[in-house]
Amino acid sequence: MKHIFGIFLALFVVSGAYATSATVLEVVDGDTIVVVIPSDTENDVVQKVQFANANAPEFPATCSAVKQIAQQAQDRAKALMPQGTTVELKNIKENDKYKYVEANVVLPDGRDVGEILIKEKLAKSYDGKNHEPWCKKKVGVPGSSVQKKPKSK
Repeated sequence: MKHIFGIFLALFVVSGAYATSATVLEVVDGDTIVVVIPSDTENDVVQKVQFANANAPEFPATCSAVKQIAQQAQDRAKALMPQGTTVELKNIKENDKYKYVEANVVLPDGRDVGEILIKEKLAKSYDGKNHEPWCKKKVGVPGSSVQKKPKSK
């Protein structure tokens, strides 16, 4: 499948087109979907897509407040893109390390799903580089996940 999508992606780059239509099969979490991309020359391609511009909390989150946001982000993404929704994938980039592509996901009405989630505080803006963790670890605070080690004498 990787080679099929690699050929598919190469055709986009060569042709100058950086967008394609896809049909949503599944919302994995708040910033990841699985789509089917129709192909004229090969079998249709099933592909995992990570939002290029938004980072929502992942399951399982390590702190309770973020668990709630992760669930809300997934629920909102499902409401925006029920199974069978046609979306436009723009600015597509392949990620060999994790076997998915990154793309801006645009709804039929022209709204960008990542931007909607960011505006609703269910995702953070993401520029493709390292992202800030959702659960902040506070060193030395009672009840936090990280405690200072006592000094040895």
